[in-house]
Amino acid sequence: MDPAAALPTPPTTPVKTPSPTTTTTTTKAFVIRPSSTGGMGAYATRALAHNDVILEETPLLVVAERSHLFAALARLSRKRQTKALKLHASDHFKPGTPWLEAVWDTNSFATGVSRETGLFPIAARFNHACEPRDNIHWAYDAARRRLRLWVGAEEGIAEGEELKICYGRTKTPELLYRWYGFRCACGACEGLSDQEVDSFSVKW
Repeated sequence: MDPAAALPTPPTTPVKTPSPTTTTTTTKAFVIRPSSTGGMGAYATRALAHNDVILEETPLLVVAERSHLFAALARLSRKRQTKALKLHASDHFKPGTPWLEAVWDTNSFATGVSRETGLFPIAARFNHACEPRDNIHWAYDAARRRLRLWVGAEEGIAEGEELKICYGRTKTPELLYRWYGFRCACGACEGLSDQEVDSFSVKW
């Protein structure tokens, strides 16, 4: 079974929308650094209040059809190509999968505009937590072509706390493991047992 063919494009656009009282931050709200759970993650550099906007990012690359991905990358400057290809790619895809496709499937966000998906290098560094443990909410503003991330936690976020988004309400622990290659331990879901992980077998 090929996960890249069987699983949906991550993450999916959430139903949530920013509150009318959402405020925009004026100083850097987070830093990207190694995560305690592996890989990279985003961490608050100061205390953040509910509804604070922490990021508005334009897409590095947007495609409506997967077949257009390589041509779209070729049109970017060498610097922007490098930025895209430096992103983490899950190793759970079929052997021989082109690196660009693996990067895309691991990091792209559905924009909610038809079948369009986009690559947002900064937002891609945010790790996952299932609802309601996700403390950052996100939505794509199609009119402004920007992905917006804001504090969803009503109690706010303390300095040094990791900022996490939900990759999609339909993402089960098994789906997260098969697609992204990590075992969710957010505390909101049941997670996966060693026996369950050992039972997974992917036949190419």
